[in-house]
Amino acid sequence: MRVRLPAIIASAARIGVLVPALLIVQANSARAQETSAPTDFTLRGSDAADEDTLFQDSGEANNGDTDDATGRRARAAPPPPPGQPYPTPDAPIGPPPFGPRPDEPIGPPLAGPPSPPQPEPRQRRATPKPQLDGRRLIRRVVEEEEAEDPYAQVGVRLGTFVLRPTLDLGAIASDNPDGDEQQSWEAGGLVAPTLNLQSDWDRHAVELDLRGTASFYDDHANDDREAEAKFTGRYDISSDTEVNVEAGYLYTLESFTDPDTPSAAVERPAEQNYNAALGVTQRFNRLGMSLRGSFERETYEDVTTASGATISQEDRNNNDYALTGRASYLISPALEPFVEARLGTTRYDESTDAAGYRRDSRWGELTGGVIVNLSPKLAGEIGVGYRHENYDDPRFEDLNAPLATAALLWSPRRLTNVRLDIATTTEGTTIEGASGSVIHSADLTLERRMRHNLFAEAGLGLDYRDYHGVDLTETTWTAFGGLVYDLNRYAALVGRYTYERKILDPGDTVETNTVSVRLRLKR
Repeated sequence: MRVRLPAIIASAARIGVLVPALLIVQANSARAQETSAPTDFTLRGSDAADEDTLFQDSGEANNGDTDDATGRRARAAPPPPPGQPYPTPDAPIGPPPFGPRPDEPIGPPLAGPPSPPQPEPRQRRATPKPQLDGRRLIRRVVEEEEAEDPYAQVGVRLGTFVLRPTLDLGAIASDNPDGDEQQSWEAGGLVAPTLNLQSDWDRHAVELDLRGTASFYDDHANDDREAEAKFTGRYDISSDTEVNVEAGYLYTLESFTDPDTPSAAVERPAEQNYNAALGVTQRFNRLGMSLRGSFERETYEDVTTASGATISQEDRNNNDYALTGRASYLISPALEPFVEARLGTTRYDESTDAAGYRRDSRWGELTGGVIVNLSPKLAGEIGVGYRHENYDDPRFEDLNAPLATAALLWSPRRLTNVRLDIATTTEGTTIEGASGSVIHSADLTLERRMRHNLFAEAGLGLDYRDYHGVDLTETTWTAFGGLVYDLNRYAALVGRYTYERKILDPGDTVETNTVSVRLRLKR
């Protein structure tokens, strides 16, 4: 093979020139990188970081300028921005590399069909618990609305309790303050204190309510007084078992037009009510059961006549004992049918009254209904039932009465509530020949928050009382309207108007108009 010597010599010369040139370019590039490398990427603790960056404020880094190996002055990079720490030795630099992650499979499986997509695990929804009481639902909705009220009471914290006191001071005027047939306008003063003490615990609950109202007129016979105390407690044994305790006291004055009030009375006699209850509630998935025992005592004050004589009303004092059982089944979170049975007995302090009647009795009730839970739109319960009562005195016929009960809260729109309450109750009496009375009552209330600090309410009421064994009925119509203007969280102005019309058949018709204006102080 013939080789051309001149071509080989020329090629070697070109290679000899190119190799040194490449080496020079590579050295210059490495030197430039060393002199221009930012201190942001210098590890903490290295000499360069300590001299050029960490001690710039002390002036030991020559005002941020350093001399490199070539003698040229190079500006050190500024420190990292606030909140941007120096990278750690194992921190990645630059964007993530392309390609699959180390834990990702590469390509399809080696053999067999592809695996079907696996659905995400379903989270099991907890079954709603039975409520057993629609009135508790209403109270929960009301408490949630009060929590959103910017003018609601703040309260005073006492350890794990919250104390909320309120005091109303104002004036009242009525055209029939004593509830008599004759109407005559009279003005007076009004005082209404309230006190609420409530626990703030994760489990269990305790609450105490104290309320009072007193109005004072020039004629003290027209003065009105009312007081109420109520204690409730709940002990949570478990998430499905709870024990409830209740105790209460109520003090009111009877009206002169009440058929049980002696006609010779010159002052309105007082009526006092004491009550207590103990119950347990158990939930079994969708089934709920409760058992409750209760005690109630009623006492009546003796009546003073114009001559100074005293008429005893001890024959009206009585005790009532009752045992109530309720069972409900949760069909859906919105509907929960229930059935309730009550058995009880009423015992009077005296075996016979002034007319010689034995008024002790035994009674029973059976009610069925449904609890509705569509809160916050609709919440409560409604039911119907029947009551049978048997008396010790053979001269009294058994009392049989249909029962209707409802407690519903409907919110057609935000900041507007409509409340409906229906109840059927029985009361004893000492009217000669009458074994007792059945009272059917209904109240409809409309509430509207017109502004954040302006609240309005209006309502209608009807009470129909039928005395069993005598031809006597009492019908009472009521209407009211009120405004509450909150000045701030600690003061409000309250105005209220009430109309009452009472019809006794046979008897007279009595009408009463009452207006009150008060300043409410709250904490």
